[in-house]
Amino acid sequence: MKMPWPTLGKNDSSLEQATEERASDDSIDRENALILHFNGKQYDLDSVPKEVQELIPRLEIADKQLQLYQDSMELISLARDTLISKINKKLLDIPSLND
Repeated sequence: MKMPWPTLGKNDSSLEQATEERASDDSIDRENALILHFNGKQYDLDSVPKEVQELIPRLEIADKQLQLYQDSMELISLARDTLISKINKKLLDIPSLND
């Protein structure tokens, strides 16, 4: 999933080390400019307040945590479906009380 802001490297902790976006069909034509893509708009990262710059890594962490929990939920759901399938197979030959 592409995040709507520049991503930081695996071990990078500062905004200055954010990924540089080069000019493309949706980017500003300045090379090496850090561009913030947020809510369908683009901002020069140097022109946004420092408070916003400090919030971006926190937002990235929150997104990573959400993805981690979504992946966990998918695994749990798959395990649950497998257990239900096994129970159904074991109960095929056993008559139910309402038959």
